[in-house]
Amino acid sequence: MNAQKKLEHPQRVHAERRTRYSKAVEQLAYPNPAVRASALSTLAGLVDEWLADEQLSVEARQKEGQVIVNALCAYVRSPFSRAFKADVFESDTPPANYAGDFATDLAAFRGEQDVRRSVFVEMSKRSGTLAENEKGEVAVVPGAWSGFEFDFSRAVVFYPLDGLTLENADFSAAKFCNGSDFSGAAFVGDANFTRTVFDQDARFSDVTFMGTADFSNARFAGDAFFRWVAFNANADFREASFGGHADFRDAAFTADAGFSGASFEGNAGFFRSSFGGNASFFRTDFAGVAEFREAVFEGHAGFNAATFYGDAHFSRATFEGLTGFRDATFEAGAEFYGASFVQTADFCDVSFVKSPPVFAVEDADSGEMRRARFATLSAGQEAHNFAVYEGSQPILLGTAGLNGVGYRIPVGAVLFDPDSWDERQKEYTRLSEPAQ
Repeated sequence: MNAQKKLEHPQRVHAERRTRYSKAVEQLAYPNPAVRASALSTLAGLVDEWLADEQLSVEARQKEGQVIVNALCAYVRSPFSRAFKADVFESDTPPANYAGDFATDLAAFRGEQDVRRSVFVEMSKRSGTLAENEKGEVAVVPGAWSGFEFDFSRAVVFYPLDGLTLENADFSAAKFCNGSDFSGAAFVGDANFTRTVFDQDARFSDVTFMGTADFSNARFAGDAFFRWVAFNANADFREASFGGHADFRDAAFTADAGFSGASFEGNAGFFRSSFGGNASFFRTDFAGVAEFREAVFEGHAGFNAATFYGDAHFSRATFEGLTGFRDATFEAGAEFYGASFVQTADFCDVSFVKSPPVFAVEDADSGEMRRARFATLSAGQEAHNFAVYEGSQPILLGTAGLNGVGYRIPVGAVLFDPDSWDERQKEYTRLSEPAQ
């Protein structure tokens, strides 16, 4: 009899959990936000109970937990009509001719903001954490819920998610109604923002992406802030549309960065950004100023067929891999003074519409000349190519020599020996005289 009771006990426990689950799901429809918040907390606790149930296999625990996680995600995706009035509720004062009871609607809106953010808070508590390993590298320490998938696709988001940890998060085709704030957040696992719409400003400053960050075909209606972001895996912004200014200054792209086909309607700021893998800006449109000063490209830098309608600043940038501007169009100014090209620089069929590009300039304050530097290339490498498109403003070329070899490079620029790097001085020590 005792053995039978022992067998029945887990079944009773599981049945009791399912009863609590059903009741909590029902309470998610209650009008009182406090009841809904309590129900969400109950659901999160039930996931923990299933994961700790040693009577079940690991696979069975994960399966039971995922069912409840799916319910939490479904709540985030559920419609909330007042979300589309988010801009109205930014103020405590009703606009003229507001249809409805503003005070009631405002209270309901803010209550739902808190409830829905609480879902992400519960998930964040149980997600993986970031810690430095023995090599000083940032690594992920798995959390209790690290094995789950989180589907927020097509959700309407009208509340901030700053400072949280989000794991395996799918926001594909989601819509952010009153802007979005992910400032200081950490994305563990892949982050999917494909086809996402950001109605106003999108704030991702100081965010860490540990997995792939996919923003392909995303639409940013306002300004997009990705300042000081760490992309530790591939970053995909292909075909993304930036309606306002895009601020990627000091961003670190550890792996490949793809912006092919993207359009920047405002200024594009990549000041001091670093690209550890290949950087692709193929057929990218820059309507405003394109700011790449002091950027570092460790892999291939591809700007082929890109169009720069505003001024393009590449001064003091470092191109350590192959650099391609083939078929690019510069409608305004283009500055490359102080830039370093460690491998082949390809400016073939580039079109400079209004003025020649600047490869050397005198610093107004110090009087020092800032000169672009081109590497002496080893056997088998393609030569630097400055044969611009017919009808383009010219790249004025001169001759410079180093290591017994002469090169045609822009007037005022210099050659350098890529094997002459001095780690202490952080400088190349063998340079030619300026090209004349």
